[in-house]
Amino acid sequence: MPTSHRVVIAVFPDVDLLDVTGPAEVFALANRETSGGAGYEVRLAGPASGEVRTSAGVRLLADLSFDEVGARVDTLLVPGAVDMTDEGPLARIDQDVVAWVKDTAPHARRVASATARNWRRP
Repeated sequence: MPTSHRVVIAVFPDVDLLDVTGPAEVFALANRETSGGAGYEVRLAGPASGEVRTSAGVRLLADLSFDEVGARVDTLLVPGAVDMTDEGPLARIDQDVVAWVKDTAPHARRVASATARNWRRP
């Protein structure tokens, strides 16, 4: 049996749906396409466990709250979100998510960001 690699994807209100589901599908495909499974365990974590509405209006379910994630994270993925302004899309910076990532990243084996958009920071 392969060793399990724990992948945690942060979710939060108005997160870009593709930024969450695209990476999750890649890990699921790796599990399906490798003999015996690649051993990726993907979990969604949010400010609270339960329903999170994405920017597309589709609701996701966070498996865990940020407080429940704990120290064992092999891969931490941080998706994006944008606010539309008169000057174009602007990266949303949620201070609660930033604080959680800042606390969790030192314990994760790797940290990555996934975003499907080309946007500017404030």
